[in-house]
Amino acid sequence: MDANGNDKWDPGESYDDAGLDGNDGTQDYGEGNGRWDGPTPLLAYLDGAASPLWCPGNVEPGTVSYGMHHKVHRMQSGDSRKIVMLDYFKPEVKVVELNVAAQDDWDSPQAKKAVRHRGRLNVLYYDGTVETRDPADIKPSLCQPFKDYWRPFRDSTELAGCS
Repeated sequence: MDANGNDKWDPGESYDDAGLDGNDGTQDYGEGNGRWDGPTPLLAYLDGAASPLWCPGNVEPGTVSYGMHHKVHRMQSGDSRKIVMLDYFKPEVKVVELNVAAQDDWDSPQAKKAVRHRGRLNVLYYDGTVETRDPADIKPSLCQPFKDYWRPFRDSTELAGCS
């Protein structure tokens, strides 16, 4: 929130947008493009070492093994069963969009989901629980999984065709 009206964040002002303010100079990687395009947020807690993002069983060397939900910064206490991370060959999982065409591909052979556990995915939820899930049960292009597992509680994005 820009309390003093100078169009930038200043120390002491409320700030909870996790990089989507669109203001130059705030060092938040959200300089007006409406999305997080900075480094994978977890790297800050891993001393810059990306190796924890690689699964030892990864069959595609040189690719990341886990992806983080692109709107994890919007999650709060009502989102305990929302997916935060899962087996994925891309660091960002982009699924909370207004229409299916804007979502990451989920079904084609080029899809980035990393189905490597007997046809299933390991999924980390906001509450810290980890489960192995069938990709069809959490498919983000379907209305119910979109609401149950992907859309953060405080996000108003509604998938086209769903109510």
